[in-house]
Amino acid sequence: ATAADVFRNALAFLLLHEIAHVVNRDTKVTCEAETPFSDPDPDEVIASIHQEKRADQWAAERLLAGEVPDEGIRLV
Repeated sequence: ATAADVFRNALAFLLLHEIAHVVNRDTKVTCEAETPFSDPDPDEVIASIHQEKRADQWAAERLLAGEVPDEGIRLV
């Protein structure tokens, strides 16, 4: 039962995290360098980290609160 609960919570967090990217209208940020020997753009790295943290926070808030989204919020 405990393993099943952990699995369900992990899956719920993962799905909520990805939904958060849609809700927040996040854009794909490529943090890859142009060539194997060049450094990635630091601004893109920071933007990517910020998007991931914001999605983690959004997912955690909903998972921990057991919150049901408002009927007015729909993903189309």
